[in-house]
Amino acid sequence: MSKVGKYEGMFLLDSARATREWDVVQAHVHDILKKHGAQITKSEKWSERRLAYDIRGHKRGVYMLTYFTAPGEAIRLINRDCELSDVVIRNLIIVDEPKKGKAAVPPPPPDAPAASPTPAAPAPPATTPAAASAAPAAEKPKQTT
Repeated sequence: MSKVGKYEGMFLLDSARATREWDVVQAHVHDILKKHGAQITKSEKWSERRLAYDIRGHKRGVYMLTYFTAPGEAIRLINRDCELSDVVIRNLIIVDEPKKGKAAVPPPPPDAPAASPTPAAPAPPATTPAAASAAPAAEKPKQTT
């Protein structure tokens, strides 16, 4: 048994079916994931979009973003089931890793005061052509012969 990891999956779904029966389409994707031992953390529907090019005859698609945990060997099987599905047009599953070098900052509690904005740096003094000509010119080095 391989290690369980956190994953982010983006699924491009058939827009005709997704707009008619979203609950059925969402359940279909969730069933594919659960069939291979995935635990769904979060799933959200994104808007319907026009595709840049036709994919298997589809000109439009609905995106669904899903976060889940699953065993590593399950990802290959999930991708295969998505390829065989008539609802999923395309999918992409990546490892959901926290950004390295940056600590995750939790959101402030709801009763916390809003952070005060930082003051802006003062603007540099404006130079006008008249002010530039009034400035003393740098001295030329003296030549010795």
